[in-house]
Amino acid sequence: MKKLTLVVGLLLILSSHAISSQQLFSSLPDIQDSTIPSVTVQGHGSMTMPPDQAALRFSISDKGRSLDLIKNNVGNITSRFLEFAENLGIKKQNLRTTSINIYPEYTYVPKTGKRIFDGYKINRDITVNLQNLTLLGQLIEGAINLGVNNINPPMFSSKNASGVNIKLHTLAMEDAKDKAIALATSVNATIGRAIDANAVPISFQPRPTEMRMLSADQAIMNEQNYEVGEITHQLSIIATFELIY
Repeated sequence: MKKLTLVVGLLLILSSHAISSQQLFSSLPDIQDSTIPSVTVQGHGSMTMPPDQAALRFSISDKGRSLDLIKNNVGNITSRFLEFAENLGIKKQNLRTTSINIYPEYTYVPKTGKRIFDGYKINRDITVNLQNLTLLGQLIEGAINLGVNNINPPMFSSKNASGVNIKLHTLAMEDAKDKAIALATSVNATIGRAIDANAVPISFQPRPTEMRMLSADQAIMNEQNYEVGEITHQLSIIATFELIY
């Protein structure tokens, strides 16, 4: 049984406002005076969960002197892979192919200063938006068996990115409030209303996670199972609160 090991960095794909600096609200009209005592803190929100979808890019390439021959080969592999993916239950709208790219190849001869034609290299990409991660192993193994010769590591994400984003904002704001209360208590004060809050980007280094095929005796028939790990979602908020003495 063939074994394939891929090391991938799990990466959360959120909407742009979740990971870029964004003002959530500004100073309230009746507390615009900069002389009002305040405290500014940074709150963090973090959630770790398994991904539930993945984007994969498969590449089919070939090279040779006969352009028609290698075009037909790449075309046949592409057609068979698309049919295979649909038979797995992947919908057509989740499959996207690019046009064929053709690159003439030459060898440079230093003595003559000329280039000698070596043939053509062509490639075609297929992008799959996989909504059912239990099919991941079958999809990858099937692609290899059909002749797909390059598979990029999957980009895992959450279908409920909007809900995760809202929860992260809530967690980060609660953390900011707790920190503000702690600082206010140290100077014998309490906090009032939040004056200002901004979501800010976090420098996030995805944790490399091994995605590996289970051993042969753990596999059911010819189906391959892969472990995909978890994604860490993070967000930070800088918030300013009124201090009340």
